[in-house]
Amino acid sequence: MFERVFRNQRALASNDQVENNRLHPRRENDRCALIFGETLVPVRDWSFGGALLDTDERLFSDGQHIVFTLKFKAGDEIHSVIHQGIVIRRANCRVAVKFAPLTEAKQREFMAVMEHCVADEFARSQASA
Repeated sequence: MFERVFRNQRALASNDQVENNRLHPRRENDRCALIFGETLVPVRDWSFGGALLDTDERLFSDGQHIVFTLKFKAGDEIHSVIHQGIVIRRANCRVAVKFAPLTEAKQREFMAVMEHCVADEFARSQASA
């Protein structure tokens, strides 16, 4: 009887890759915020497909279409990207927003911002070393 219980509690120890269904890798270390209307919301992580926000979930409703500005701080510069999306999940002071499909121009804009963030992250890592 206990054997069956303990077998179900055993942790999986493996070097195998864990399957990931994400289309785009998440960026967690960028200094980023989302402006929606007059509200400034911290971004926990983002990708080319969407963003996870640290905010009161009562400010949004599931399925809500929003137009927003993402602000990224890289070095001494602030980079802004205006885009739109839909709220797909709200729970525990977090809101998940799925971005509308990116045009080529918008992809280039996000890529340029990401390159600035990566360069800033590298510079900060070298300064603290």
